[in-house]
Amino acid sequence: MIRPRLTLAVVLALSSVLSGAQTQSWQTGRVVALEKHEAELPCCYSPTDAPLKSNVIMYDVSVQIGDTVYVGRYETSIDYVPANWAKDCLVLARPNKHFIYLETSSGQEKRLSLLSRRRYSGSNEQR
Repeated sequence: MIRPRLTLAVVLALSSVLSGAQTQSWQTGRVVALEKHEAELPCCYSPTDAPLKSNVIMYDVSVQIGDTVYVGRYETSIDYVPANWAKDCLVLARPNKHFIYLETSSGQEKRLSLLSRRRYSGSNEQR
């Protein structure tokens, strides 16, 4: 009798945690900067070796939501950035502790590593 109750309690606890994680709502943000980064080469290779070239292209996407700017790192193997991620475009975003999720113009959800979050400093954004 105790085992079914324990199982039921565990299932209810897990379902409430999972449903809470999925109910995080999308917010409308504005892209305030988009910066392309060249991939960094590994630190250790012999000078006689040919330089290694990464096929990963990285972009830092800065999105303002309310009075906070979130900077996320988008990594792609092709040189493509969704059209609605251009500067001053509106984008649906869902930030959390370690990632920011952005919606593309085709409706796909992309997960970006969250690099920083800071207060919006007005029209003089650095990027």
